[in-house]
Amino acid sequence: MRAFFARLLRKLTPATLSAQLAVTLIGGIILLHAVATFTVQLLEERQAARSALLEQANSLALSLQLLHAEPFEYKRSLLERLERLDVVHLSLGDTPDPARQAPDERSLYLRQCLGRNLASLEARLDARTMLTEVQRVHVADSMNPTLRRHVPWTHVYESRVSVRLEDGKWLCVVISSDAHDFSPSSSSVGMLMLEAGLIVLLILLVVHRVVRPLRLLSGKAESFGRDLHTAPMPEDGPAEVREAARAFNKMQERIRASVGQHRRILAAVAHDLRTPLTRIRLRVESMDPGDPLRAKLLGDIGILGGIMANSAELTRDALRDEPPVRMDMNALLDSLVSDRQDMGQDVRLEGSCRQPWTVRPNSLRRCLSNLLDNALHYSGSVRIRVGEEAEDVLRIEVLDHGPGIPPELLERVFEPFFRLDEARSPHTGGSGLGLSIARSMACRNGGELSLHNRPEGGLCARLRLYRTAGGKTC
Repeated sequence: MRAFFARLLRKLTPATLSAQLAVTLIGGIILLHAVATFTVQLLEERQAARSALLEQANSLALSLQLLHAEPFEYKRSLLERLERLDVVHLSLGDTPDPARQAPDERSLYLRQCLGRNLASLEARLDARTMLTEVQRVHVADSMNPTLRRHVPWTHVYESRVSVRLEDGKWLCVVISSDAHDFSPSSSSVGMLMLEAGLIVLLILLVVHRVVRPLRLLSGKAESFGRDLHTAPMPEDGPAEVREAARAFNKMQERIRASVGQHRRILAAVAHDLRTPLTRIRLRVESMDPGDPLRAKLLGDIGILGGIMANSAELTRDALRDEPPVRMDMNALLDSLVSDRQDMGQDVRLEGSCRQPWTVRPNSLRRCLSNLLDNALHYSGSVRIRVGEEAEDVLRIEVLDHGPGIPPELLERVFEPFFRLDEARSPHTGGSGLGLSIARSMACRNGGELSLHNRPEGGLCARLRLYRTAGGKTC
């Protein structure tokens, strides 16, 4: 049962922080307002009831004083005259009505007020023998028939008092007065709705201002994941927001400096190794052509030269600032496919792009070329499928029919110098930088590159370009 309520609570809880804050604040204020309104209504009703009962006590004290002072033969006529009042009904009997003292607050308050008034009038009545009962009833349910015919009230406080007279008779009095109806009127309901609407608008405004820095920080972090040179966050707003923005901007600077330093180190190493590698090549080439070791050494030297060339190209492209241009993507892809077909490779293009995009053409061409080289290495035919997922997202997929990649290695293949088949001879495999360069070039265009195994077999290299990125670099 506890698990069921936990799941239900998770389903009912809003997903976003702004919605959770708004629901919590609005719910709390509405609950507080309801409790306050209910409390005020109870207090007003209690005060109104005490005022009505105090008036009833004054009238009853005078009536009882008159009845007690009159001789018995005049009491009947006096009762008849008092009964002509719209709100009073009196009777003499041998038994009291009510039969016992009611224990509620209103009845006890009426008894207290009546006893105090009788004492002030110096009436010779024993207040200890008085029995009182007060009820708030609808006029139609009143025990006084006169009220049901004439009074315009909706509810009445109907009080019944029994007093024992000196002759042993019980004087039973039923007196009624207006019980104010505290149910909300249409005007009060309208004011309450207007007040609630203003409170909700204020809460939404406050929640928006509170959550806006978090949304801005999230957007900046997402942009920074695609663009190392994204603009810093504005350091304004409350002190906590300024501190968070300042920490984020410092983190950006440290990461940019670290990545730049690594790229420069890699470029310097690749550059400095060229001279000794050239000397080694010259010395190996001077060996006896018939020596089998000569061919093996030249092959290893060629592999090292390729790795250094790819490393230098990776760092050079990352450090070079290629300007973004607005171009026709269909023309770029047609040119890429035509070049491959002229080389005798089975490459086809499917789909089209309806609008021009702002990209860095050289880096994008290099990204797609590396993906085509990788796909053609494992498959005899490759398809390039183009489509727009939305107005601001362009999807380019390179599809092959090769063996695919184990799911746990779909991300690792983007690591520099990582090769899928570690046992493969370096003479038949690449340097392990092709996909790393492809992702770097995709990032320079503000895009995302990912690999997916196709259900029908083969691999799908999916490149997403975002129009809002505007050709920003990573």
